[in-house]
Amino acid sequence: MLNRFFSYLLPAAQFSRPARTAWILLIILSPVAGLAGALVTLKMDPNTQIGFTIDRDEAIRAATRYAAEQSLNTDQWTSGARVEIANDRYFYFRLHHDEEAARARRLDPEAHIRVIFIAPGWQESLTVLLARDGQPLGYTLKPAGSVEVMDPGEQVARAQAVAAFRALQQRVGFSDPGPPELAEERSFNGVIRRYTWRLPAALPGLDQQITISALGDRLISQTTTTRIDPAYAKEHLINRQLLITLALVLYGITIFAISCYGLYRYVRRTWQKEVSHARSLLLGGVIAVTFIFISLQSEFHIFSPPVESNLTGVFWIILFGTALTFVVMGMAMGLAYGSSEGDVREAYPGKLTSLDALITGRLLSRNVARAVIIGIAFGGWVLFARSLALLPWANRPDAGQGLAEHFYSLFFGRSAWLLPLLNPPLGGIEVALAALLLPLSFLLRLRLRSHVWRLAALALLSMIIALGVFLEQPMPFVAGLLFAALRTAALVLLFFAFDLLTAITGIAMLPLSLFILYFISQPAASLQRAGFTAAGLALGFLAFEIFCLYRGREYEEDQVRPLYARHLAERLRLEAEVSAAREAQVRLLPQKLPEVAGLSLAAVCLPARVVGGDFYDLFPLDDRRLGVFVAEGGSHGLGAALTIAFAKGFLMPRLSACQTPAEIVCEMQEKLAPALEPDQEMAVAYAVIDTSERTLTYARAGRYPQIRISRDEDSGAAGEKGDGAGHHSRPEERVVNLATLPETAAGHHIREATVSLAPGDAVLIVTDGIAKTLQADNGMLIEEWAASVLSRVKTSSLASLQEALSKAMKKSAKRTKKVGIEDDLTAVFMRLNRNS
Repeated sequence: MLNRFFSYLLPAAQFSRPARTAWILLIILSPVAGLAGALVTLKMDPNTQIGFTIDRDEAIRAATRYAAEQSLNTDQWTSGARVEIANDRYFYFRLHHDEEAARARRLDPEAHIRVIFIAPGWQESLTVLLARDGQPLGYTLKPAGSVEVMDPGEQVARAQAVAAFRALQQRVGFSDPGPPELAEERSFNGVIRRYTWRLPAALPGLDQQITISALGDRLISQTTTTRIDPAYAKEHLINRQLLITLALVLYGITIFAISCYGLYRYVRRTWQKEVSHARSLLLGGVIAVTFIFISLQSEFHIFSPPVESNLTGVFWIILFGTALTFVVMGMAMGLAYGSSEGDVREAYPGKLTSLDALITGRLLSRNVARAVIIGIAFGGWVLFARSLALLPWANRPDAGQGLAEHFYSLFFGRSAWLLPLLNPPLGGIEVALAALLLPLSFLLRLRLRSHVWRLAALALLSMIIALGVFLEQPMPFVAGLLFAALRTAALVLLFFAFDLLTAITGIAMLPLSLFILYFISQPAASLQRAGFTAAGLALGFLAFEIFCLYRGREYEEDQVRPLYARHLAERLRLEAEVSAAREAQVRLLPQKLPEVAGLSLAAVCLPARVVGGDFYDLFPLDDRRLGVFVAEGGSHGLGAALTIAFAKGFLMPRLSACQTPAEIVCEMQEKLAPALEPDQEMAVAYAVIDTSERTLTYARAGRYPQIRISRDEDSGAAGEKGDGAGHHSRPEERVVNLATLPETAAGHHIREATVSLAPGDAVLIVTDGIAKTLQADNGMLIEEWAASVLSRVKTSSLASLQEALSKAMKKSAKRTKKVGIEDDLTAVFMRLNRNS
């Protein structure tokens, strides 16, 4: 039974025996690792020790009773509750444990519950602050703006404020600060008087003041404000460290840059018709709806409206704007997926198969089951590694973790048991998109040759994006780096060892585990039940996926991928065929130029596309003679390359025969003509250079290739169009006039010439790509271009001539792209050494 389980979970064909054994051990021990991580978290994590003894409903009831004490009936009012965290006070109170610190903490603790009531019509509101045990900390009443209150005078207001202050002083036990400061403010309702008591500075760097406000003969607010001196915070509180700020700046810049790239890539993929808009919209829509549902459950719409403006319409504007924000966020994540999935499919086939199966509704498939089970198992190790990474700071009062406010936003949601199951998958998707898919797509576009370098660059980018952990909760800088490295390692390892859905599940398991642990560690029985319910549902889902692993169907990639991905696969197959043709063409070119006594040689062929239509070859006929063959296919791509290959196959058996270049070219044209398209020209040149006789004999068909002679300054040979020594000329050619040599299919005659050479003279054979480029760019003649190449050669060595030609050809290739010409560039140089 167990062997069958692991044979489905870790197919032997996909893993080597050592790797499979290691993964089996990791999966078997993952419950132990998860349990150990959970125990350390429950003991050391401050979020498990925050100690809420009431839940949402109990908080609203406690606030309702307190409102009744203020003569307010809130039974018919809209209500909501949420937790608010102040990490600066949390770290401050960790450093101080005396009685003065306890009093300050009772007045304004690091975590409190804010309950808000809004009257029908949204014209009046009441906010009540409660401690974690439900004790009132203060309140603020915003009366309706249309109700004007009679002013009984400052004495009445002061007496009420002082009485409320004395009651608070008696309950908390702080020393008498003296008379309050008075500030008056005129509002729509009348005169508001604010009485502020600044408490004695009994603690270093801490300033607390209590403000009680009165409107007419009624108290409308009682608040405590706690300020920590910035200099003290900078020195003692870890959430103010400069390094953390710099890390977050780097994180923000990277996120912005990678988002811009994602937008560009999506537009590019759309233009190439290689993106699934439906899938991007589906993913973005599901994410947006889930975000909106979570926000509504946590009652963001109750706290967002500025009720002090007394404008009912503002509430609906903000509600719509917030919902629109979540829609934009969801669509952005869908766009990020759509922009990068094509590149990942192209470079890493099979990494999206399980996610494709999930998106297409195949939840019962073995693909999804495998990803979920392995991700959950690895999540136990991630929790364990996290607890170890944070352990060195657990018992230090001046450092350690802070309180994670985004976790507590779900504590007092309406369906607290459901929210831990919804929020972590969103976080896993977000991390996978921002820290894996988009960076990987970007690096694939850079075409890094080494997989090791690409992996290192991916780890670096993912690590920078993982620095967002400092936004989730404060922690020491080194601990944050360890946590970011842990998340990066888990993400990259699960992706490359398995697939994307496994990586998402593994990353989502950490916040899911923390949510559950934070819930079950609270004293409130209802919060504990929510945590255990979420844990039970998660375990039930795991059991369901184990069942699917045994009974589910295994899907291949081509069965679940989107339609565009099939087109992508076809394109990749075609590119593979073209690459193979290019490799074959490269192999047809000489791998090394031959060595002929008395000659310096150089040759370059740069195709306009992956597979070009030009070709050259050089082969010794004997110790003193060299044969040179240059062909121009008349087109570009695979067809021209195949024609060139056929031409070479025709030529090679005839080299030993006593045929002239004209006879060979004529026979070649006759044999190749039936294989050419009606509008295709097969232009060739075959030359023989004899170093002992110092002659060049050649024949060519077509306008190109063409031959140019460069006379050395000391040369006096004649017989070409030119002015003698130091000039570049075109040989005098004659049309072959033999009955057996008819015109070619393209209507061109075969031309031949024999040229006398002198030591130091050079012969250049070029195709029309160079001529077109020179003419379109700056009108330079081929002779001038050849002179510029030869002028760079200071010696007659092969290496220097080849280097000069290569540089000139690369420069011409850049010009070719610049002027918009798509043609192959081929040139062959042969130079008689002066001492030959």
